Amino acid sequence: MPLVFLLPKRRQSLNPLAPSHVLDLCKDFAKKPHRDKLSFLKTKGICFGCLSIGHISKEWKKRLSCVVCKQAHPSTLHIEIKGRATKEAEKPSGVIGSASAELCGHIGAGDQECALSIVPVKVKAAKGSKALQVYALLDPGSSATFCSEELMTHLNLKGRKTHILLRTMNQEKSVPTHVVSGIEVSALDSDNFLPLPDTFAQKEMPVTSNNIPRQEDLAQWAYLSKVKIPSICSKVELLIGTNAPNLIEPWEVVNSQSGGPYAARTLLGWVVNGPLRNGTGSAKSVTVNRISVARLEELLISQYNQDFSEVASEEKTEMSIEDKRFLEMANKAVLND
Repeated sequence: MPLVFLLPKRRQSLNPLAPSHVLDLCKDFAKKPHRDKLSFLKTKGICFGCLSIGHISKEWKKRLSCVVCKQAHPSTLHIEIKGRATKEAEKPSGVIGSASAELCGHIGAGDQECALSIVPVKVKAAKGSKALQVYALLDPGSSATFCSEELMTHLNLKGRKTHILLRTMNQEKSVPTHVVSGIEVSALDSDNFLPLPDTFAQKEMPVTSNNIPRQEDLAQWAYLSKVKIPSICSKVELLIGTNAPNLIEPWEVVNSQSGGPYAARTLLGWVVNGPLRNGTGSAKSVTVNRISVARLEELLISQYNQDFSEVASEEKTEMSIEDKRFLEMANKAVLND
């Protein structure tokens, strides 16, 4: 059966609701390999963003919306991410909270409470003067920086809605979030505020108050006598990852002794890692943070740019017989339209 692709006959046809965009609904076109689709669009000068003729996608803001992931690209060009259910992105915003909760596995292991690299800091909006005191987790296992939605609200900041691909232990899922810019952080005893990279807002951070070290916990460890940890009335509202290396790098390290914790001094203050106090022997939540983040729209754009450019190229590539047959059929369909 011949393939029939309805394309705009006039270059100025830009309305995404026009009949020219039946191409986005064509089942035969959707079944084709991704590279074949992009090759056809490139050959015909069709915008990757709205499937119209007369412009290229990077210059055009009125993109089609994907029915699968809700991102700004045609549904027929959707790229399924391995390990992610096709309807994952359609879950309500509450998935953010559940995603963070799943970073902690309740496996009933151990009878000690362990401190993580949590430090009290001051945060403020870059264009604001109001500073808040919160706890921050310095996490070398995260490729991104996060803040709580509550902190975003208190700083009167509004983020841009997007989706991120959140990879954790044995999990990979798309979650809705806000990208927040303009957050600054400083040590508790300093007014030298430094900018955070773009920060993703989540309902809560994947740690508990039991992971926050207290000064009295260090009393039993004489070798930690030089380590001072201020206490504030707050919870963990920030997770600073490796995309802010200057904030999490250790300046000085006090090594562990006799199975006790170790401490590291950073730009933001002292942090302590390791077992602190005996628990009750009941089930504990074990925090395993290995967070890798990628913005879905950037993954898609990168894939498009890697496969094909919409701008004419001097490069000549040999096409397979199947590729040639597909393009020949598509060309005939366009001419007969």
